[in-house]
Amino acid sequence: MTNPERDQYLVIAGTNKAGTTALFRYLGDHPAVAVSRYKESRFFYRHEGDGPSDALESYRQQFLRDGSGGHVCVEASPTYLHGGRAIAQRIHQVIPECRFVFSLRNPAARVISYYKSAYGQPEVATYGVGFGDFVTRAVAAAQVDDAELDSVSPDDRAFRQELTMSRYAGFLRQFLDAFGADRIRVCFFDSLTTDVACLMRDLCGFAGIDPAFYDDYEFRVENQTRPHRHAGLRRLAGRMNYGLEPLLNRFPSIRRAARRVYDSVNVDRSAEIPIDPDAVAQLERFFAPANAELAEIMASHYPGQPLPDWLKPSAATGTGSGSSAPC
Repeated sequence: MTNPERDQYLVIAGTNKAGTTALFRYLGDHPAVAVSRYKESRFFYRHEGDGPSDALESYRQQFLRDGSGGHVCVEASPTYLHGGRAIAQRIHQVIPECRFVFSLRNPAARVISYYKSAYGQPEVATYGVGFGDFVTRAVAAAQVDDAELDSVSPDDRAFRQELTMSRYAGFLRQFLDAFGADRIRVCFFDSLTTDVACLMRDLCGFAGIDPAFYDDYEFRVENQTRPHRHAGLRRLAGRMNYGLEPLLNRFPSIRRAARRVYDSVNVDRSAEIPIDPDAVAQLERFFAPANAELAEIMASHYPGQPLPDWLKPSAATGTGSGSSAPC
């Protein structure tokens, strides 16, 4: 049995394509953690009308309980970051002591990852659009005032949204205003590729759980962006994954076995998705002011925390990784 008064809540609240699935899986393996039935519960988008007491009890029901004593409840809804002040305040009303992890990624690299993940999907706006054209249209749409968005095509508005989601500073500031820096840990996708063990020790300290669990832990790559052979099979697999997600989250070995089977059937490891380097440079120029604002926030609220290369003013621009490990 679990004690509701002992429960603590840790929300991986952003951002998309920045390793949130990996963090959710790694933390979910820890015996002190109870994960949500669905990785992305999006609970606070769905229960905005509930009173705080009713909402908290409903939220508790989102987590898998197996009698092991897991008291740190973890979910990963990356879209919470982009809900900004409204979502931050809603969560604060229900769980004022909630802790957050925001995993952020070089915005240009995040947009590239989005484009690759959507590549070849007929139902997505980027279908049939080359990367250079996608970036040009997205940047142009981003220059349009919100009041004049009716003049922008639906596809270009979708492209614009991807750029908006990658300007993290404004969203992060609203969560800091609601919860304060001591309840928010900002980490970087770069650390997942350079020193994930160090990152997990830091997150264990933040969550108040034993970091020794990860001393001999096998860190598997999770949710890697790869081209797919058949869009229809990918959609079918996605629907099946959603329907079975509570079972797969309870039994990770089954999920890993199913992933191996799917990859062998529908992942095209030889496919190359063309990425125009001039378009990448255009993205980097576009994001430079937002990155500078984020660097100022980090210096103000987290002085001394190492930053990745893309947040260092003196570093050359690029979509590669740089050291940002906290230890």
